[in-house]
Amino acid sequence: MNSRRFFLISTALTALTMVLHTIGHFSPPPGDEASMALIQTMQAFHFDMPFGMRPNMFGIVKSLSLTMTLLLVALVLINLMAWKRLGRHLFLKDLAAINALVQVALTIMYGFYQVAPPFVLFSACSVMWIATWLKRGKPEP
Repeated sequence: MNSRRFFLISTALTALTMVLHTIGHFSPPPGDEASMALIQTMQAFHFDMPFGMRPNMFGIVKSLSLTMTLLLVALVLINLMAWKRLGRHLFLKDLAAINALVQVALTIMYGFYQVAPPFVLFSACSVMWIATWLKRGKPEP
């Protein structure tokens, strides 16, 4: 398998992670009493911020979750554009190294905070991006 194909498969795995993350974001919360009490507490707890903003903790967490989706969309689009237009082996290899670094960092962070779904998904992405980065040879035309 050539390095361009490896790069495309790694990008597809990142896209799948983005889709699953987004589905999780918009899924209904667990219905147990403890989860509902936590969500209600987060919705009731407001922060005073500049510009007269007073977000609640739940809104902050939800916005950070959507930030992950948007950043993964950007990463996938950048990868696809580079793959299509700038498909030179060394450039894609450098971009694969950046993807590997970012996704290994995310894997470590989610492992540290013990959040299993993104830990598992980013672990798989990390392995694939590292393999893509280490792949030798010139791409097919």
